[in-house]
Amino acid sequence: MWNFSEILKGFTSDSRRIAAVAVLMVLIGTGCRSWIERQFGVAPAVAPAVAPAVAPAEVASTKSDEHDGETEKLDNEELEAVLADADGWAEAISRDGEKVDGPRWRNRSLEDILSRSRPDREFLLSTMNGSNNVAAANAAIALARMGDPAGEKKLAATVRSSRLKLPLRRAAAETIGSLRSVSVVPTIRELIAQYGDFRLDRKSHYVAGLHLELLHSLARHVPADSDPRFLEALDSPDAKVRLMAVEVWSKKPPASDKNAPGLPDAVADMAGDTDPRVRGAALLAVARRGHRQAKERLQAGLHDGDLHVRIAAIEAIGQWPVSSANNIPDGRDMLLPMLDDRSSKIRAAAVKSLANLGSVEDVLSAAKDEKWQVRAAVAESLTINKGPGDLKENLVNKATRKLACDLLNDPNLTVQERIILAVTSWPVEAGGPILLQAIEHDSPKTRKLAAQQLAIVWEPAAHFPFAAPKKRRDEVLGKLRHEFQMRYGAAVGTIGASANDPAAVTKAEIEQAQALLDRLADTHTHTATRQQTIDELLKFDSRLNRVLAAASIDRQQPLPEIVYREILPSCDAVFAALGKFKSDNVMTRRSASAELVTLAAEQRLDRLATARLATLIVRETDQLIWQNALRAIADNEDGAAARIAYAAVGHDSAEVRRRACEYLGAWPDARHASVLRPAIEDKNVEVAKAAVAALGRCGSRHDAPALKSLLRHGNASLRLEAAGVLVRMGDVEGTAALRRLAHHADPQIRRDVARTMGRSGNTDFIATLIEMLDDRAGVRREALAGLTLLTGYNPAKTDGRERKTSSEVIELWKQWYEQRTGMQARRIEDGARRTEDGRR
Repeated sequence: MWNFSEILKGFTSDSRRIAAVAVLMVLIGTGCRSWIERQFGVAPAVAPAVAPAVAPAEVASTKSDEHDGETEKLDNEELEAVLADADGWAEAISRDGEKVDGPRWRNRSLEDILSRSRPDREFLLSTMNGSNNVAAANAAIALARMGDPAGEKKLAATVRSSRLKLPLRRAAAETIGSLRSVSVVPTIRELIAQYGDFRLDRKSHYVAGLHLELLHSLARHVPADSDPRFLEALDSPDAKVRLMAVEVWSKKPPASDKNAPGLPDAVADMAGDTDPRVRGAALLAVARRGHRQAKERLQAGLHDGDLHVRIAAIEAIGQWPVSSANNIPDGRDMLLPMLDDRSSKIRAAAVKSLANLGSVEDVLSAAKDEKWQVRAAVAESLTINKGPGDLKENLVNKATRKLACDLLNDPNLTVQERIILAVTSWPVEAGGPILLQAIEHDSPKTRKLAAQQLAIVWEPAAHFPFAAPKKRRDEVLGKLRHEFQMRYGAAVGTIGASANDPAAVTKAEIEQAQALLDRLADTHTHTATRQQTIDELLKFDSRLNRVLAAASIDRQQPLPEIVYREILPSCDAVFAALGKFKSDNVMTRRSASAELVTLAAEQRLDRLATARLATLIVRETDQLIWQNALRAIADNEDGAAARIAYAAVGHDSAEVRRRACEYLGAWPDARHASVLRPAIEDKNVEVAKAAVAALGRCGSRHDAPALKSLLRHGNASLRLEAAGVLVRMGDVEGTAALRRLAHHADPQIRRDVARTMGRSGNTDFIATLIEMLDDRAGVRREALAGLTLLTGYNPAKTDGRERKTSSEVIELWKQWYEQRTGMQARRIEDGARRTEDGRR
C-alpha cells in the first residue's frame, strides 16, 4: 500500500495541496475509507472540506458540480450517524418549567437535518427495515415527523423494546400520537394495557414514562369522556401521570357541544391530591367544566398552603364559565381580597383574572401597585381579545388612554413592553397616537418595540430610524405625526415630563432641596438638625431621585456624601448596591455589581444612579466589575453613561474595551467618533471589529481613510467589517473589497460576506450573490436571503407551490438573472442605436 506522505514529497508546497485533494477525492470515490482513516485518523467525509488552492475564477467555475454532489453525500452520511445515535433524545422543558410548543421529546441533530432538507424516503425506509434497532427506531420517528405513517409498526415495536433506552422509547410513544391512521388508537390502547397497568400484581411491569406519553398520544385522538383510561390514570402512583390525566379533563368542551358531559367527581376530588401541580390542574378543570362544587373547591384553593395552588385557583376563577349569571359576581367577590395580598404574584394573578371577568375598574385600580409585576399584569390586561369574558373595545376611553401613557413612563422596561403590546391590539386611531409617543421614548428597546408594533397596523412607521441620533429621529417623527394626523384625524401629543405632568420637578422643589442639601453639607450643623433635614428630604418619597438629580446634575453641584451614605441606600436598592462599590473586598464589589445588573434589568438606572456609578467606576481595577457596569448602563443614553464607556475603551481588559465599543455603537453620536477612531487599531481583533461597527454608526465619510487602511489587515473578519462600513458610506473601495472576500477560502467568511451584501441595499452585489448560489449550503442560504432583500423578489412563492427544493429556487434565481441581464444588454444596445441614428 502507498505511503501518502512519501508520495507528496516530490511536489512543491502549492501543488502538494492540490495533489492531496485530488488523491483524496479519488480514494473516497473508490471506497478506500478505512485506509484514509488509518493515514489521517479522520473519517473521509472531512476531506472535501479542504479548500483547493486555485484562483477565484476557477473556484467560481467549478463550485456548482462539486458542491451539489458533495452536499447530498454529506447529508446522507450525517443523517446515518444521527439515526444511529442512541442518546440523541431529551425532554424539552422551558426555562420557567412551563410546557413547550411542539413535541416534548426532541432530537436536535435530527431536527436540524429535517429543517434543512427533506431526507430521501427510500433511505429512511431502508434504514427502518435494517438490522440496527436504534437507527430503525429513529428512522421511523423521522418518517412520522415528516407526515409519513409507514413507520407505525416500528414505532410500536420501539415502545415495546426493553433493550432500547427509555428516552427513545418515550419519543416513539409520543410520535405515535401524531399519526392519523385508523389503527393508531387500538395500538395505543394495547400499549397502555401493557405499560400502564399499575395494579399490585402488575406493578413490576409498570413504566410511568411510557404511560404518560401514551396517554398524551391517546388524548390527541379521543376526548377524555370517551375513554375510561383517563379516569383510571387518576390513581397512578406517578404524579406526572395523574397531572396529565387531569389536564385532559380540564380542556374546555366545544361551545357548540351543548350536551357535553360534566366533570366527574373523581377529577374534582383531585383538588385534594398530595402533589400541588395536580391540585392546581384540578381546580382549573373544576372551573372550566363548571362543576357543581366549583365555588367551594375554588374558595378552598385560595387558602391552599402552596403558593402555586393559590395562583392556580385565582387563574381558574378567571376562566369560570360565564353561562351562569352568578359566576361573575361570585368570582369578583372572591378575587377582590387577593388585590391586597402580600405576594405580588398573587396580586398579579388576580389582576389577570379580573380582566378575564371583564371587571375593568378593578384592573385599573391596581395600576399604582408598588411591584412592577402587578403593573405589568395591568398593562397586559388592557389587551383587546376576542374571547368571551375578555376586555372589549369599550375599554378604550379617556381613562385607559391616560393610564397607557402613564405606564409608558413606568420605570420598569417590562411594563413598558407589555403596554406597547396591549395598545397594538387597540383600533389604530386609538392606539396609534400612544405608540407614536412611545417611539420618542428615551429607552432604545422601548423605541424599537413601539416602532415595530406600530408598523404592524400602520406601515409608514416601519421606516422610523429608532437607533439613529436624536436629531434624525425627531425629524422623522415629526413627519410621521403629521401623516398620522392627516390619515386618522387623531391628535398626537408627546410623552415625558411637561408643565402638567405630576412627575415633573418644579423650581420650588429644587430650591427647597438645595437649601436642605446646603444644611447637610455644613459640618457645624447640630446632630438633631441634621436628622430633621434628612427626614425633610425623605418626604420627597418616590420623587427624591428626580429632585436630587435636578439639584445636583443640572446645576453641576455635587451632593454631600451623607446623601449617598445614609439617605439614598435606605430607600433605593440601586444606591444600596452602589454603596458597596467602596468596599475594599473585591468579592463584595463584584456581588454588588451583579446585583446592579439585575436591578437595571428590572428598572433602568436613573440619571442620579448613572452619575454616581460613573464617579465610582473610574477607581475600579477589576475587569468583571467593569463588565457588569457596562451591562447595567446598556439602556442609558445620558452623558454619564457615555463617560463610563469612554473610560472603558482605554481599559486593560480586551473584553471591557469590546463591550464599551458595542455600547457606543448602540447609542450613535458624532461625539463618540473621536474615542472610536483609535480603537479601530486595537491589537485585539474583536475589539477592533466592535470599534469599526460602532464607528460606522457614529462616524462620517471623513473616517473612510482610516477604515480603508484596515482593508489590508491580516484578519479577514476585520477586513470584512471595515468593508461593510465603507459600503454603507458609499465608498467604492469597500465594494471592491467585499467582492474579493466573496472568494475567501473560509466558508464562514463567505457566508458573512453574503449576509453583508444582502443587507447593504446595494443592488450592484446581485451578480456576486448569484455566483455564490454555487457555493456551500450555508453560503447559498445567505445568498438567497440577500437576493430577496435586495430585489424584493422571492421565486419560492411565484407559482403557488408552498414548498420548493433549494435547487429549484436557485435555478429560478439564475433564470431571473439571465432575463435581467439580457434586458439590460438590450437597453444598452437600443440606447447606442438611438445615439448613432441621431448622429446620422
